Amino acid sequence: MAPNDNDDVSPEDTGGETSSLTKRKGRRAFRKVTRELSDADLANPAVQRLLLDELDRLESVAEDAIEIRKNYHEADKQVAVLQVKQQINLSFEIISSGCLAVGSATLGYARYLWDSPPSGYFALLFGGALIAIGIAAKVVKR
Repeated sequence: MAPNDNDDVSPEDTGGETSSLTKRKGRRAFRKVTRELSDADLANPAVQRLLLDELDRLESVAEDAIEIRKNYHEADKQVAVLQVKQQINLSFEIISSGCLAVGSATLGYARYLWDSPPSGYFALLFGGALIAIGIAAKVVKR
């Protein structure tokens, strides 16, 4: 839309509303002109130029609308892809943080299990494995 396309529309033409969603009533210069054209009117070169000018303007507006629609759909697809990526990143973050927290707690608890021979070693190995998995999840995310 050209910057001055709405210059011809007055607030009275739009029912006193200044919203951009209001329907245009027409240009003030052509508001009181009769809308029916006779064959004699169409033979007039000025009328032909006026109609061709309006046709060119409307084609330009239609091309702009097609381009805007195309850009909208591309942006919509990109937003959907980014939302999925954000959910995946959140999943990796939860897995990584959970593994690091449980692994650290298990390593801390391993000293209490050290007196019973296999339990202390298992807690130590399990905690170390969970910490390694948490770190690997952070590395894979990047």
